[in-house]
Amino acid sequence: MTGARTGSLRPAGDAATGSGHALPPDTTLRVERLGIFAISSAMLLALAALLVFRYRVYFGDAISRAYLAASVALSEQPSLTNLGFIWPPLPTLVQVPFAWGPILANGFSPNIPTALFAAGALLLLN
Repeated sequence: MTGARTGSLRPAGDAATGSGHALPPDTTLRVERLGIFAISSAMLLALAALLVFRYRVYFGDAISRAYLAASVALSEQPSLTNLGFIWPPLPTLVQVPFAWGPILANGFSPNIPTALFAAGALLLLN
């Protein structure tokens, strides 16, 4: 007799079969966190795509950081010295993997690390 009504601390398991098999608490928490991260990342990227592609909303400092990231990755002599000292280097370094092709040309690339870090911050608040 396990379950919530008897006051037992053991999990009730599957009610239909009574097998008592449930996911371990750390696995359940890991799956929940992964789900929160994936859903919030998708929602934030969809919002960013709406703002960039439909309404043409751009932020000047984000575009300038994307330009610096592109100068690090796509110049004739790629090096970290192309970062300069106008902006702090860490946000620009985070944007370097996204500084390529059409996502850079249309101004969407700065929104990708922003959405991923915002989803990570949501995990910390959960």
